[in-house]
Amino acid sequence: MRTLGLIIGFGVLAATTQAQQFKHPGIELYRQGKFDQAITSLEAASKQKEFSNNSDIWNTLGLAYFAKDDIKKSRKAFETAIKIAPNVAAFHGNLSYLYLLTQKMDDSRREAETAIRLDPKDTNAQFVLGRVELSDEKFDEADKYAAKVIEINPASPDGYMLRADILLSKLGKLVGAGWDVRDEIDLLKQANDVLKTGAERSRTHPNHKSIDDESESVGAFYTHYSKEPSDGTAISGAAVPSNVRPLVIIRKPLPTYTDRARASGLSGRVRIAVLFGADGQVRHTLILQSLGSGLDEMALNAARRIEFVPQMVDGKPVSVVKTIEYSFSVY
Repeated sequence: MRTLGLIIGFGVLAATTQAQQFKHPGIELYRQGKFDQAITSLEAASKQKEFSNNSDIWNTLGLAYFAKDDIKKSRKAFETAIKIAPNVAAFHGNLSYLYLLTQKMDDSRREAETAIRLDPKDTNAQFVLGRVELSDEKFDEADKYAAKVIEINPASPDGYMLRADILLSKLGKLVGAGWDVRDEIDLLKQANDVLKTGAERSRTHPNHKSIDDESESVGAFYTHYSKEPSDGTAISGAAVPSNVRPLVIIRKPLPTYTDRARASGLSGRVRIAVLFGADGQVRHTLILQSLGSGLDEMALNAARRIEFVPQMVDGKPVSVVKTIEYSFSVY
């Protein structure tokens, strides 16, 4: 499952009539990815009478704060932009995404629905509502929003990645209930096909790499699970053949608890399928159970740093998929 830390469409300056006419050095610094300098410039501007009521200054300041992971200041900046210009859909969409990342689902839904009332073609808001429905495991409702995003902008990876996430969430729920991935291989195939289609259609999109990476990862797991486990990769619970020396994990780094998750009081576990390569490297990861608020990214980062001795079959190293869990709790 794709993590919510990937900001699809979030880092784009809101397109308003005022923004088309108005330029400020801080906005240009933000566009260039110079976030610290942008914050300094925009904070100064926000205190000047000339710019204090400029919604684009506040919206861009919110984006810059968010880029630096300062969620509290980002929220306040977005709220100020909305107070100044309450009828700009993109501002509500930005705030809805921030609420989504901090697990404030009711607030996220409210802001996204407001954005869609103002602009039915706001794909950011459609995407957010899809994620909100997905968090409640309302898969059919979530897929309706994914379909809408694809309909509105078929050249963007957002809708395809959301649809793949829905399929992988269904798979993760079944695996969590005790099913083997191979029992539900069709869900993995559908996710693989959706991502391939999205990657092909979004080749010119700025976020194309994100769907390319996701497609490669899901494709690797589909290839693995679609094969019979005759290469020594034992299914969970099955006896290990005598010619197999199982994978040995030497070091399993612990993930870091994020400030966003702590602020939300979020606890739970992240489950990840990990493809341990025959060459001793973690090749691909696939989230089967997600938490959000940056914890998925922390778990993935930790999983990718696992050190291990590859599984051996007849004295030769082979690739194998294992499920890894990380638990998070508020202390």
